[in-house]
Amino acid sequence: MVRLAFFRSVLHLLPCLVALLVLAGCGGVDYRNPVGWALNPSKPQPPAARTAQTPPPAPVPVPQANVPPAPSVTSPPVVTAPPVVIETKPLESEPPAIVPPPGLAAPVLRAPAAGAIPVALLVPLSGPNANLGSALLDAAQIALFDFGDDKLSLMPRDTKGTPEGAAEAAQAVLAEGAQLIIGPVFAADVPAVAGVARLSNVPVLTFSTDRSVAGNGVWLLGLTPEEQVERVVGFARAKGLSRFGALGPDTPYGAATTAALRRAVEAGGGEIARVQSYAADATDITPAARAFAHYDQRKQQLAEQRKALEGQTDDLSKTALQRLQGLEALSDGSIDAVFLPEGGQRLRSLATMLAFFELDPKKVRYLGTGLWDDPTVGAEPAMQGGWFASADPRGVAEFQKRFEQAYGRRPLRISSIAFDAVALAAVLARDGSAQPFTVDRLTNPDGFAGYEGLFRLRPDGLNQRGLAVIEVAPRGFRVVDPAPNTFQANVN
Repeated sequence: MVRLAFFRSVLHLLPCLVALLVLAGCGGVDYRNPVGWALNPSKPQPPAARTAQTPPPAPVPVPQANVPPAPSVTSPPVVTAPPVVIETKPLESEPPAIVPPPGLAAPVLRAPAAGAIPVALLVPLSGPNANLGSALLDAAQIALFDFGDDKLSLMPRDTKGTPEGAAEAAQAVLAEGAQLIIGPVFAADVPAVAGVARLSNVPVLTFSTDRSVAGNGVWLLGLTPEEQVERVVGFARAKGLSRFGALGPDTPYGAATTAALRRAVEAGGGEIARVQSYAADATDITPAARAFAHYDQRKQQLAEQRKALEGQTDDLSKTALQRLQGLEALSDGSIDAVFLPEGGQRLRSLATMLAFFELDPKKVRYLGTGLWDDPTVGAEPAMQGGWFASADPRGVAEFQKRFEQAYGRRPLRISSIAFDAVALAAVLARDGSAQPFTVDRLTNPDGFAGYEGLFRLRPDGLNQRGLAVIEVAPRGFRVVDPAPNTFQANVN
């Protein structure tokens, strides 16, 4: 079974005179690196240390049974840096090294060792999406220094965020002998890269989640929205919710997730009560929320009931009339859950509007996708108690901590996927195989485990992930259904 497991590493930097800053351990500086990688985890072993004078040991698995529930994730962990430590004696023939605490210096790409396997990273390093590409490269460098050894060299190339730039970058890295391409980011760039990669029989691991570009040597790395929908709907059905509605944008993402909702609900024996969409560029989504909530109909029904009861003199009618006091509309008993495939401010606005139109979040469960994976969503009271499916927040928080230690800033949410991809490549390259990235090895049915949790690459180019169901809390998230730690129960 191929598995990536957590292990402890010690930071060490090469002398500043050679201008290489390598994260390693030395002189009492010790911290936990939460993700490890293993090819043959037959027996659980304790984490292993890593020192400057010896090559890093093969990563070892960590027992994953009886994983405790994840704590609520609120904000990135605060890291207090220890003082700079100076080694007091030479390490074999090397001079003493100055070891800065985590966070004082970012890792720097090192020169590849002779015979190292070249792996390309194609991301936009210029143009409007340069910040995204730089964040992915930063995460990839951490993985390279944590797991790359001398078996792997990373070849970052700028796609410029265009298909033409992506094709040019792919041709360049293939000419230099790349055996694996990680990237590009955008679905529109994938065909340009895949076309030339297939000629060299080089696999492509793209950050895209667009199913239309998967297959024939291309694998998706991103968390696909369809799988997120299936996970959260399955959990909701298990909790007794059966009547679902959807309110989302008239976009390809909105259409794809709504279609996935229909499939998941029908497969689980539930029913779709209603679907409402709105223009993606709409400045006012109030009418859509009002229509979805059936507010006008329920308001009219309330008026009719009041009128019918006001002429009655019996105690039962008087009691019923009193219960209707203070209501703006009758409650909606025709729906158990509403699916909101949105994020950010638009999501918070939708939740507020639905609550205003008396689609009570205490009676109707709000459901979503990874777009909800933003700690600020809990600031909106109507969002609290909502469910969505995503990676376990513990792994995400650990990666944020790891990234901040290296760069002193918070990473973009997608950055951890770049880390996992490069670490995966490093592990597959460790056994010295001349062809480490064959289809059989990439698609091992047992999968891998990284910061984003358990995942495996399927033969059809899609990926499958072990997702957790997460509930929005006032100050962050809490896991209400943990992610699985094995695919053994579902290997098809």
